[in-house]
Amino acid sequence: MMQAPASNVSFFEYMPLRRLQGGVAVSFGLYAIGFAILIGGLIYAAHLVHMPAHWIVVGAIVLLGVGFCQA
Repeated sequence: MMQAPASNVSFFEYMPLRRLQGGVAVSFGLYAIGFAILIGGLIYAAHLVHMPAHWIVVGAIVLLGVGFCQA
């Protein structure tokens, strides 16, 4: 069990953002390429079902925001 951080250190500064649980770390470049392919596929699918262009742009911007938060 980990000890509690000092009182002047916040919880989020003390805890690491991610821990590897016996897995392999994926490079940011590979993650970004895969996420770009995913967004491109979803944009193409939305175009095929005749979704209005402004909603496609909104969806792409939201997905980009989610991608940056996950990275």
